[in-house]
Amino acid sequence: MQNPHSSQKLATSSSTPTTTSGRVLEAYIPAQRGAIPFDRNYYRDLEPSSGGSRRSADVIVPLMLDILRPTSVVDVGCGLGSWLAAFQANGVEDVLGIDLDNVDRDLLLIPAERFLPANLRQPLKLDRTFDLALCCEVAGFLPSENAAVLVDSLVHLSAVVAFSAPIPLQGGPNAINEQWPDYWTALFAQRGYVMIDPIRRVIWDRADVKWWFAQNLLLFIREDLIASNPLWNKERERAKEGPLSLVHPRLHMERDTLDTSLKRALLALPRLFATAIRRRVT
Repeated sequence: MQNPHSSQKLATSSSTPTTTSGRVLEAYIPAQRGAIPFDRNYYRDLEPSSGGSRRSADVIVPLMLDILRPTSVVDVGCGLGSWLAAFQANGVEDVLGIDLDNVDRDLLLIPAERFLPANLRQPLKLDRTFDLALCCEVAGFLPSENAAVLVDSLVHLSAVVAFSAPIPLQGGPNAINEQWPDYWTALFAQRGYVMIDPIRRVIWDRADVKWWFAQNLLLFIREDLIASNPLWNKERERAKEGPLSLVHPRLHMERDTLDTSLKRALLALPRLFATAIRRRVT
């Protein structure tokens, strides 16, 4: 597989909004919605809290390695590169992070040459593919009219996609396209990709994993590859038996508007949810 960094090429539409220096403007949020753009200060503010994503990645990446065995990984909407840094720590050196040009290179957790700026509202067309494409919680920041574009970019990058996106009422800064998982599953299915769900039941009640990953993280694999992998084929059948749309109790526990009695009731839910999810195993 060729080196992706010596001559990396990216093609986007000529209509991509840029500054005179070529930097992409408001690539996530359309200006008419009045949302705050993801500027350099946004990424600087991530630095103190980036340990949350990295701690989650340190738990989840070994699971992905066991299930998928990737030797190359691309992260679309990589932020500071927490997930790719975790893959590198586990021996996967062939990584590439793609995100806005606004990302401060001084704060990257991966080498700067492993980062490629792009407008995620436009199709991503690289001159290579990867064993695994990641896209974690980014889709919710893109307008709904760009959802299919993002999915197209991911399936062009890899036959295997690890994907999470915010559900309705999940909240978060600038989230504008919150959808249930079946919305994304249908978009991937239209492109010949099958959903498997081997990770959520393992990480559901882990305190060292952010609840939104435990709630939303699914794998999509090109259908023609499923039959040749016994584990993937087994997970495909198992995914048909359990619920797809889940709401993690910690989502509600973090909201100050809940009264005390409801919070007490929610405290009892994690074990019940974990038990229900693990029933897929038996």
